[in-house]
Amino acid sequence: WRRSYKIFSQVSQIMSVICDSYCYLFLTLTVPNCSADELSDCIDGLSYAWYKFSHYKRFKDAVKGYFKALEITRNKSNGSYHPHFHVVLAVDKKYFKDSSYIKRDEWLALWQKATKDKSITQVDIRRAKGKKDGSTAVKALSSAVAEIAKYAVKSADYIIVDNEPLMDDIVFTLSYALHGRRLCAFGGVFEDVRRQLLLDDVEDGDLIHVDGNISGDLAVQIYRYGWSCGCYKLIEIDTPAKGVSE
Repeated sequence: WRRSYKIFSQVSQIMSVICDSYCYLFLTLTVPNCSADELSDCIDGLSYAWYKFSHYKRFKDAVKGYFKALEITRNKSNGSYHPHFHVVLAVDKKYFKDSSYIKRDEWLALWQKATKDKSITQVDIRRAKGKKDGSTAVKALSSAVAEIAKYAVKSADYIIVDNEPLMDDIVFTLSYALHGRRLCAFGGVFEDVRRQLLLDDVEDGDLIHVDGNISGDLAVQIYRYGWSCGCYKLIEIDTPAKGVSE
């Protein structure tokens, strides 16, 4: 929970600085499902594919910064696992009318190239829409960023109260596959501003003295959407309590 609070705080502060300067895209990158035994290697492959993908010239020409988070879902019908990345991309305001613009089919082709997997048939890429002024832009982006930055595993995928042996197996699989891994990362202008603001490491840094500098709009989103990056989320909240943004 404290890591969730801390990451949300850092994203809030960074967005407050850069939101007027860029447009934003939301990108989801997937690979085929894998078995429990294959999960760790699959995440390794996914991470290496992202490294190649983010170093392609087309990507570097178009993208000025990013916030990336890993998520893993589990298919309850066959027990397979689905690791994937959710990414917030910052692009120039002229991006949609510029030669750096990347069409959906090209995003897919670049990801297929990075993964060396032509069986991947789609990537989800969409524009974040909202007004241009800073506070409104942060508010418009907050719920989407909240979804992107959730913790790697949703509680519903591993809490199985009527089948404890299966729950134990799932927790063991996830613990082994995720041990020692970084679940989120900043790059480009996101990382530049994070350093300018002297924000410490979101995963290995201080979780005792957590900076409470979260805008009111984002605080509401933490409560409403159960933003839980870095902790196990046990309950869902549909409506914010009075005073939650204070």
